[in-house]
Amino acid sequence: MSDATIATALTELVGVRTPIVQTGMGWVAGPRLVSAAANAGALGILASATMTPEQLRSAVREVGSRTDAPFGVNLRADAADAGERVRIIIDEGVKVASFALAPAARN
Repeated sequence: MSDATIATALTELVGVRTPIVQTGMGWVAGPRLVSAAANAGALGILASATMTPEQLRSAVREVGSRTDAPFGVNLRADAADAGERVRIIIDEGVKVASFALAPAARN
């Protein structure tokens, strides 16, 4: 494995070594994949849509136990508990969030 760094706006913004994003894919992007991507220098993104809030907190902590590198969490903006999930990632110190779908219009 190389220690090479490719400097781009993304790498500078989020603190990764390579401008590669391993996106949040439900049932696939769990703690093992995310931490492996982060340890390789990419930005790993944890998929949270298939998790309960408690599982999300546990998964974020597991990623953190496997890597010191930056990583993110993908959230569904239209989820009823999106606010709770955002609070979890803030509380756990996750610096990057990505969002799938737009919030539903409220009547």
